Amino acid sequence: VDTKDVQLRLYSLLQEAVVLSDARLLGTALDCLEHLCKQRAALLAPRVASYSLRLLSAALSAPHSHAAAMLCAVARLLAACPRIESLLHPAEGASTSAASLALADPDTAAVMQATAWQLAALQQHYHPVVAELATKLARQEQLPLRYSKATPLRLMTAYSEASGNFNPKPSLPATTQPRKRCVVPTSWLEDVREVAKVAKGGAGRPCLVQFHPL
Repeated sequence: VDTKDVQLRLYSLLQEAVVLSDARLLGTALDCLEHLCKQRAALLAPRVASYSLRLLSAALSAPHSHAAAMLCAVARLLAACPRIESLLHPAEGASTSAASLALADPDTAAVMQATAWQLAALQQHYHPVVAELATKLARQEQLPLRYSKATPLRLMTAYSEASGNFNPKPSLPATTQPRKRCVVPTSWLEDVREVAKVAKGGAGRPCLVQFHPL
């Protein structure tokens, strides 16, 4: 069965905002890509490269939970079609402009000369999971099982910001040193400015003032 029309329609849908912003719709689309990866005989390297570049571009502006699912999908595409590893190691003369040709024709051979420049930006992502996945993709390292075995929808649910929580939880800042205590005689209360001057002593930082009667 020729699935070209279905694959090209899926490629087109992966640029629709309504699909990219809805976790369930995006999860279904990425599940279809997963099914495509299992039919390796029907995989065309330029088409798979076009899929990968489109997902990487979408991940740049997607919510972090969606970006994580997209990066895992790209990892599966790379595993299913090793020929597209050229995106990670572009030959001399490769450029980012070649990727734009895939917008009109995802089967164009020119897309194999493109470079996955998006990974450089995604490695600097504010969310640690997205940055970790992008780094492992760029280095062609195997993803941890907690990512590679999870379904797209499960990934998006696990790292969703819908509840207002940040997963993983950010680490607490280092504890500050206790403020210096200054002990001054009560007779100095007559001169408030003198007390303030003493209280601000010690490395120029404010400190607690504790009064004791003489």
